[in-house]
Amino acid sequence: MADNVKVPVGACRCPGRPHRGGDAVYLHPTITVPMGIAAMYAIRRGAGEGMTEADLRGTLAEVYLHHAIVEWTFTDEAQEPIPVSPSAVDRLLPFAHGGMEVAVKADSIYSEDLLRPLVPATPTSSPAGQTDASTSASRTTGPKPPKPSRRSSPNGTAGKLSEVPVP
Repeated sequence: MADNVKVPVGACRCPGRPHRGGDAVYLHPTITVPMGIAAMYAIRRGAGEGMTEADLRGTLAEVYLHHAIVEWTFTDEAQEPIPVSPSAVDRLLPFAHGGMEVAVKADSIYSEDLLRPLVPATPTSSPAGQTDASTSASRTTGPKPPKPSRRSSPNGTAGKLSEVPVP
C-alpha cells in the first residue's frame, strides 16, 4: 500500500461503519500489463467502430476501474475485506459514490503513458541541409477559370462623361 495511490471515495459505507476517515481505493502507481493490454484492445476495437473521445474516455474509465484497483477499505458484515473484482467494483463504486473520483484520478495517472504509443511521432524541426526546390502548384482537377470579359466601352473612355449633350 506504500507506493499505491490513495483515492478517497467518501464516507464509510461498510456495515457497522468500522473505520473513520471514510472509504478509500488504492490504485497501482503505474500501468500494469493486464491494464495496458485491456486498454489497447478496447481502443483498437473502438477505433473500427468510429469511437468518439467521449467513448474513449468511458472505455478507459471501465478499464481503470476493473484493472487499476489494488485494494480498498470496503468490508462486509463480518468486517472482512471485500475482494476487489469487476462485479464488486460495479456494485461498490457507482459514478456518484466514488466511481468518478477513481476514474478521474486513474486517468490523470495513466492516460499519458497509455495513449503515447497511439500518437504518431512527428519531427519537431526540419532536417538539416538543403531541401528540394519548390514548385508552383498545378491545377489538375476542377473547372477551368473563366475567361476575362470584353470591355464594354472603347479604350480610354471608361468612366468619362460623354461629350454628346443630352436634350
